[in-house]
Amino acid sequence: MANAPSKNVKSVNRWSPNPAPVDPEQLPDYLFSELNRLGDIIFNLDTFRLEPTYVAPEKPRAGDIRYAAGYGTAGTWEQRLGQTESTGITEQPGPPCEISIVSTEDAPKVWEEVYPILDRCQRYANGELYTQDYLEMILDGNVQLWVASDKEKIFAAMLTEFIAYPRKKVLRVIAIAGDRMESWMRFFPALEAAAIGVGCTGLEAQGRKGWVKVLKDWECSYHVLTKDLKHRLQ
Repeated sequence: MANAPSKNVKSVNRWSPNPAPVDPEQLPDYLFSELNRLGDIIFNLDTFRLEPTYVAPEKPRAGDIRYAAGYGTAGTWEQRLGQTESTGITEQPGPPCEISIVSTEDAPKVWEEVYPILDRCQRYANGELYTQDYLEMILDGNVQLWVASDKEKIFAAMLTEFIAYPRKKVLRVIAIAGDRMESWMRFFPALEAAAIGVGCTGLEAQGRKGWVKVLKDWECSYHVLTKDLKHRLQ
């Protein structure tokens, strides 16, 4: 006997079951397929892979995060900070700007503009990686690229990654740089909303000691000590 017709499901984070097969012998294959789909969706939610959208939400709510597909192309939109709220004091007034998460598909299109901004962080690195290494990490989905822009250009960029500890999950800032700091401090309310939206219980940041004075409602939980051993490998 024939199966019931299947639905064409394209969502990356919403699940609706396909019709069950009429033939009982096909039930194991059906269950295997549906469980695989559920597993993919749970993985997408865990890694903050959002459904692309091409229009602003009609009724945005505080804490909403949207994947504005097609950064910088006509007919698309970018989420404004006004759609998110922060309970912390890291939210700064500053001039208005757009805060966007760049999709993996669009990252190569803006990389030439973003690269020199992120490269400013390299002077504070300890040889872990070079700026060009970030692009591959973004394309693999392991790192998220955020940008702050006005009508003319991108003037700040930030990179984040999800860290799953045995007892908690956090969203970590691994690089941030740009001009007009009073504007791109708006990254942080959006970060809080994004982290809460996927079940993170906290934020982390790796940076210079000066950030302690800037992020007044954050705590300096520990220091990272390093020791160079390269000379002993020769």
